[in-house]
Amino acid sequence: RAIEAAQICPEDLTEGTAVDGLPVPELVRCLKAQISPELHGDIHRGLTSQDVMDTAFVLSLKDILPIFRQRLSALQEDLAQLAQAHGDAALMGRTRMQAALPITVADRIATWRMPLAPAYDKMLKSRIADMKNVGTRAAGSITAGQFLQRFVKEDMPWAHLDIAGVASIASESAFAPKGATGWGVRALNRLIADHYEAKGEDAPGE
Repeated sequence: RAIEAAQICPEDLTEGTAVDGLPVPELVRCLKAQISPELHGDIHRGLTSQDVMDTAFVLSLKDILPIFRQRLSALQEDLAQLAQAHGDAALMGRTRMQAALPITVADRIATWRMPLAPAYDKMLKSRIADMKNVGTRAAGSITAGQFLQRFVKEDMPWAHLDIAGVASIASESAFAPKGATGWGVRALNRLIADHYEAKGEDAPGE
């Protein structure tokens, strides 16, 4: 209850992130400054800073998953209608921006609707375990999604965001300081603000 009553200033976390590369150390300092010293040992115990970040990220996503589910379902329906109406039309296939064998609109849409394929499972085969948690460098984002798919219920819509290439930067930029970028946080925050936390007459219905 002491932690729940603490007042955390977003500006402090922003400044702390600029120094430490992530907001958790500054968050811990803010909490310790507002609660009894005998409780300090219970803050951040048994967790790494990344554990805290990952947990906060998932908890933030929890309430907007129904929005994702609804929009993904609508997108699937639109793609199915598009494939039905224009699936037989011919397209030029592309390989690294070069012309390849002709394909159809249905072929292209199929890759959008079902980006995971059983053929990628072989990259997760292990000689000594049930599976590996990482494949080769080839098709890394797809094999990562293939790995996650094994832990998702069949009727549960889901998505895999591959952010390894943009999660950290070597030097300061206009977007973020050197180190962890917090990639995707702004986009998700805007999504929540626009479609979940809207207030007043323009707020969407429950």
